[in-house]
Amino acid sequence: MATLEENIAKAKKHIKKLEHQQRIRLRKEREKKKKQDQRRNYIVGELVCKYFPQLLELPPGSKTQNEQTFKELEVDLIKLSQNGEFVCLLSEQESNLT
Repeated sequence: MATLEENIAKAKKHIKKLEHQQRIRLRKEREKKKKQDQRRNYIVGELVCKYFPQLLELPPGSKTQNEQTFKELEVDLIKLSQNGEFVCLLSEQESNLT
């Protein structure tokens, strides 16, 4: 029969194992979500460039360079997203396409 100390040690070992499994599961879930988000962003980017080919002329660079290069585009997108009428119009047109 195991002593109390042995049972405590087994319980602690088991808890550590469960915590480790949980960390692995959470990390895999985060990685899966990140991949899905990256794939979605890629698809959206392709569609935007397809219908606005002039955006392909914007050269990508370092993070700092990208902030400057794409600043005007971001401002335009912010304005569009805040325009309730425009968002409703897009939603209506999207409904009509399906």
